[in-house]
Amino acid sequence: MRKQTRRLGRPAAIPAAVLVLLPLGCCDGPIPPQTEGCMFDTSMVTECTVVVFDETGGIAGRTDRWVIRDDGTVKHVDLAGGAESELQVPGGAEQAAELQAALAASGLDDQETGCYEAGEVVDDGMQHRIVYQRQDDRRLFFFATEDGADVPLVIEDAIGLMRSYVAEAQAL
Repeated sequence: MRKQTRRLGRPAAIPAAVLVLLPLGCCDGPIPPQTEGCMFDTSMVTECTVVVFDETGGIAGRTDRWVIRDDGTVKHVDLAGGAESELQVPGGAEQAAELQAALAASGLDDQETGCYEAGEVVDDGMQHRIVYQRQDDRRLFFFATEDGADVPLVIEDAIGLMRSYVAEAQAL
């Protein structure tokens, strides 16, 4: 019968070193906005813009840009084909003010801006790009997400708010 002995030394220390280094490599936060790989188009942002919201990808291959304005209008641009249309949310400026207030109250402007990327590509995944203009000082905040990325809940909730707003505009 052979007695097994436990070896301590380098082999046991290597996994511990790997575990210590893993959080440093995978949780660095988003890529900073307006740097390579994380560019945002601000050409559609005007003084009356609340948010520019892009939704691309998915099984259907969406390529939508929604420009939500403070008067309740929503400009839709098909990024692939270039077609544009104007929509109106019921309630107009009042509804847009409610969205602005909800985004401000959500703490979106307290989140780290940039591109939240997934470690692996998700087949038929969705990507979202947000250019949010804070109402009181017109400062711009940039966020991009993709399915599978570690995205703060506040940003996911903001995406839900924008989707609901756009759905109301499309319902008319």
